[in-house]
Amino acid sequence: MVCRDVCGNHAPNLREDRQFVLDSIQLGIKDGSLRKDMEPELMLAVFFNFISGMISRLGEMGEKVEKEFGMSAQMIFTQIYRTFLDGLKAINSILVDPISVLMT
Repeated sequence: MVCRDVCGNHAPNLREDRQFVLDSIQLGIKDGSLRKDMEPELMLAVFFNFISGMISRLGEMGEKVEKEFGMSAQMIFTQIYRTFLDGLKAINSILVDPISVLMT
């Protein structure tokens, strides 16, 4: 019941956010900066689920990850995001480094 109330209040914003990201994906595919072999709707679902999973993992295991690998969680997760985002790029596209854009 509580989740419905909370989720229901955010649903319009989430729909708008998803539409904005979908529009951006479609533009990236059209201009050649994003790969064309994946449907925009699938790329949107992959993007949102990847981000959600990473946020959940960092929240649950941030300190544990740092101890396990002996480096900061930020360093590890930055490289994971970079690897993921590089996988969405078109093979010959030249883009601004997405991590530097996210960090500003």
